[in-house]
Amino acid sequence: MAAALSSRVESWVRDQAARLQPWAAAWLPQAPRWPWPPPRPAWPWPGDRRRQLLRELCRAVRVDTVAELQELLCAMVLAECVYMRPVSEMMRYINKFKSDFGGNIVSLERVQPSLDHVPHRYLLAEAGDTLFATFIGTKQYK
Repeated sequence: MAAALSSRVESWVRDQAARLQPWAAAWLPQAPRWPWPPPRPAWPWPGDRRRQLLRELCRAVRVDTVAELQELLCAMVLAECVYMRPVSEMMRYINKFKSDFGGNIVSLERVQPSLDHVPHRYLLAEAGDTLFATFIGTKQYK
């Protein structure tokens, strides 16, 4: 409201100065400037809090960008879930992690577990343009 009022006053002063003779307009002071900045809303905009939390999380795990944070969290979720059997239990945990972090942060798509007869259990997953492959240990001493 203050910005609208100041612009109306400034435009009125300019109009009045334009109506005067050129020699009289030189004696008039310039239009006053408001000494305070335009008002900002007291509440944060929606999404500001989420961006701040994402920046703090990036700083906490020492990554530079949100894309790197997404890749790190996807890899951590897959490393946690590769040991789970049966497949339905594993998919339930992956969906739980996705809902806990939000679908945009942990965005795993097309999770494919290994077949049961394969000796080394693994998971393949896709997130955007990244392909993840997660393996368990061999559990065989040589």
